[in-house]
Amino acid sequence: MYRPFLVITVISLALMVLAVIIATVILFTTESHIYAFDFYFLWSYTFPLIVSIWLYSIVYRAYKFVQQIEEQKNGGQYGQNVKQYQQNANAKVI
Repeated sequence: MYRPFLVITVISLALMVLAVIIATVILFTTESHIYAFDFYFLWSYTFPLIVSIWLYSIVYRAYKFVQQIEEQKNGGQYGQNVKQYQQNANAKVI
């Protein structure tokens, strides 16, 4: 796995957790938290969750795309198996 994608994934998950913690603090420190519960729940819990899942899906698709390009460069899985077989055959001959 490429490190930039791992870093972006970890950062997005950390931001999601941080958003939930901040939303919880805001929710329970406001005086009218009973009346404001729906608003804070919608915008402080679900919106960051949806955005982080969306960002994570973009990162995952980009990772899969780059992985597919790298595999095509190497000749795909079949090409890698053939290369490994040829290397093994050459090693046995020598």
